[in-house]
Amino acid sequence: MAWRAPEHSVWEDEKPVQTVQLSSLVVMQIIKQCEEQRTLGEHAQGFICGLLEDGRLEVTHAYPSLRGVDVNDPETEVFYNEEMGRRLRQQNVDNLIVGWYKSAVFGSFLNREVFESQYEYQLTAEESVVLIYDPVRTAQGLLTLKAYRLGPEVMKIVKKDGLEFSMESVRRAKISVESLFEEVPIRIKNSHFFNAMLCELDLIAPSPNKRPFLDLSTNNMLEKNVGLLLEGVEHLLAENSKLSNHQKRIQRLEQDRRRIIQRKNQQKQMKNEPPLTEDEINQLFRPLPESPRADLVLTSAQVSQYCDKIGQFSAQSLSKLQMAEALQGKLKDSSAAFLSAIHKESQVHD
Repeated sequence: MAWRAPEHSVWEDEKPVQTVQLSSLVVMQIIKQCEEQRTLGEHAQGFICGLLEDGRLEVTHAYPSLRGVDVNDPETEVFYNEEMGRRLRQQNVDNLIVGWYKSAVFGSFLNREVFESQYEYQLTAEESVVLIYDPVRTAQGLLTLKAYRLGPEVMKIVKKDGLEFSMESVRRAKISVESLFEEVPIRIKNSHFFNAMLCELDLIAPSPNKRPFLDLSTNNMLEKNVGLLLEGVEHLLAENSKLSNHQKRIQRLEQDRRRIIQRKNQQKQMKNEPPLTEDEINQLFRPLPESPRADLVLTSAQVSQYCDKIGQFSAQSLSKLQMAEALQGKLKDSSAAFLSAIHKESQVHD
């Protein structure tokens, strides 16, 4: 998202974001907007409004980003958000933008676009978060809505080295790919009227008693995640190949640099002149380029998340399979005991 949130101050005595509290209205707004875009084959994204209080980020409203012919025009986006803010103020609704949301299937959101957008939001408003909604998992009955933000060490690196940070800066800050994005706990709060409506709906249309608790239909999810994992590994291999070629190029440049310095020092020695100083060497040669590794770090973080997802699905499937086998074994034992009792009773009568 190219548009940046309007600047507003964050008091230094405020605590960092510890939890994100969503109203049920915000959850329904995000689900509705994401499902509408999903039917069109597009990924939905938009803005969330709220306020920060005692380390709790309260999100009270969400609206979609601008879609149309002029979505890439910054002036059009700014006018759209200013107009939305004005109308929200007229309706006495929180209009302070505290982040944004995005739909992502199978958790595929760790990319440069999300990273740069979240950095801009947190640079403008420190409490900003991004909400990631997974429509596929939600359609299977498990609401998947998570909040993320960049860690403080990552923000320091990007402020110092820019968005094209290097692996050396990541090593110095001791940042792992798992800590690139910090997950913030989410709490959904329902009003009393909403709870009353849910109770009334449960009375009018009660849910069926049969629930597929032992349903083992996770093969499609596992297959898709494994496919995405293979794509991520291939991308990592390509990035490693680029890194290897870059290191070979650096070695050749370093050898040429030493050879030229040695030749010039020999010439100066023949003229009884002092050897080259560091300043003279820096004037003769440009600093050796360092390959940016931002894409590699993001891809590694995404692959790590795919591995975690596969581990979760596998653990759930194995647990259900063990339960199903245990129940099936008990049924076989009870059936065998019942048949044995009938056989013995028939022998007694005979």
